[in-house]
Amino acid sequence: MTSSFSERLLAWYDHHGRKDLPWQQNPSAYHVWLSEVMLQQTQVATVIPYYQRFIDRFPGINVLADADIDDVLGLWSGLGYYARGRNLHKAAVQIQQLHDAQVPEDFQSLLDLPGIGRSTAGAIMALAFHQRYPILDGNVKRVLARYDAINVWPGEKHAEATMWQRAETLLPEQRIANYIQAQMDLGATLCTRSRPACQKCPLQTDCQAFASGEPTLFPVRKAKKIQPIRQTNWFVYRDQHNHILLEQRPKNGIWGGLWSFPEGKTADAADNILPLKKPYWNHLCRKSNMFSVISN
Repeated sequence: MTSSFSERLLAWYDHHGRKDLPWQQNPSAYHVWLSEVMLQQTQVATVIPYYQRFIDRFPGINVLADADIDDVLGLWSGLGYYARGRNLHKAAVQIQQLHDAQVPEDFQSLLDLPGIGRSTAGAIMALAFHQRYPILDGNVKRVLARYDAINVWPGEKHAEATMWQRAETLLPEQRIANYIQAQMDLGATLCTRSRPACQKCPLQTDCQAFASGEPTLFPVRKAKKIQPIRQTNWFVYRDQHNHILLEQRPKNGIWGGLWSFPEGKTADAADNILPLKKPYWNHLCRKSNMFSVISN
């Protein structure tokens, strides 16, 4: 079963896999790490220009570690999930200090870095160092959940443990980097969430989800939680020189660590915010353009 699965997947990859992505041209551990972090919850087409700008500005660990966090988050702006950018910077500092600015080749050492979990560490080990480690990102979860028709949400603890075990048993002895990339490519291009191209899939003959006739029922979706609605007010303060007052947001929460307008739960909070800022705003600043926003 193992050789059949991997052999078919690799044969498909040789003819149809993606081989021209920018991080594939020089798959160093730094490039693989950066691309894997950026690709979390983000489409490849969106990531490519951000990746290229990031590499141009921070071509290596030392440059990234020595950079100001605001510069890092500035380049990350628009990509979302800003904790990824902060953790990337923290990890670069740690690598610089503890590993002589070289991404460690040890799996546990990778896991000890901020923002690196089991799947990202596995991707670095497999794609950069050609070691036999599985990954379990969103694309691979979908492929395996359909192949075995797993009828439990993959994020459930027992289901995830089962999928990790399955991913390990399917690893081939050779061409591990190509195999890991093939898994991701299959999930991204054929085994897509809503419109899987099952007729083109190399695993179709023994895919249990395909055999069921309802492949899109797998993987099982997570039960939706009612999202709370929070109303807040942003206040725009401008002085006579058209300077705008901004404040840095808390590191935890939405847009963590970024700069935004002062915020308050009620419109009356505007009168309490200004005295807390630099004294010159008290007489130079005039309050303007108060508005409310709804955020989930």
